[in-house]
Amino acid sequence: MRKLCYIGEINDYSDKWLINSLLKEYAVETILPQQWDRIETTQADLWINRLYLSSVERFGFDIISALRDKLRLLSPVINSDEGWKLESDRIYQHKFFTKKGFDYIPTHAVKNNNINNQELFPLVIKKNTSGRNKILPVFNNIDDLKNYIQNAMTDQLVIQPLINEKICYRTEFVGRYSWTYRQYIKIDSSGLSFTKDSTTINHPANFYFYQNISELLRNMYIKCFSIEYFMYEDKISIVDFNMTSNYPETFINKIGPKLLTAWKEIIQNEI
Repeated sequence: MRKLCYIGEINDYSDKWLINSLLKEYAVETILPQQWDRIETTQADLWINRLYLSSVERFGFDIISALRDKLRLLSPVINSDEGWKLESDRIYQHKFFTKKGFDYIPTHAVKNNNINNQELFPLVIKKNTSGRNKILPVFNNIDDLKNYIQNAMTDQLVIQPLINEKICYRTEFVGRYSWTYRQYIKIDSSGLSFTKDSTTINHPANFYFYQNISELLRNMYIKCFSIEYFMYEDKISIVDFNMTSNYPETFINKIGPKLLTAWKEIIQNEI
């Protein structure tokens, strides 16, 4: 029986589902972030990198840094450390995707930006690291923004223009397969929030958008990831990239067999 080594966490529903599903056909060993030193003595036919960016908050920078040092040396691996690098810096994401010919929403560091320009508004503030808060602050004028950042760690924040659309799309990629669902946007006095609808829909963008995104990241050994984007004014504007997807339970319940087939295919192609 072929052996897989699953690097990440096992508390989320999606991780439990994926590990238990793979155990039916493979031997699966799990290495948690705090067990990073086990990598050197572990043998595996394939390594699966399912490390969440938020793991830094749970395990600390030193542990995750040591784990990433080991990950960079592994082969074959599903999802290289390049995915972490891309996910961890929205400004780098903006530069990367823009350079590759994709439209990515303008993203600027707060500390380097001239916030006295009223034309920037309305805008939202986010952490520079990818992932999303439950509610994002929305600002309509310079004074409110200045008052906010006086008490914030501005070196960790970025600003992006507020896109006045009610739907943000999220596409999950696994190898040559992909699925899209809607995220509904609500803006009120508390800020901007999202509500996921895990019902899959036909891809709203043209075929080549998904093909080109998949090919670009596959060449970086990133084969399982997600992209979030808006469609407005006849263009597709990316707003986020995530290497490790925490698949919603309702999403798995609806397309679980297809999702597992996609995972098995890329595993078989690698080993």
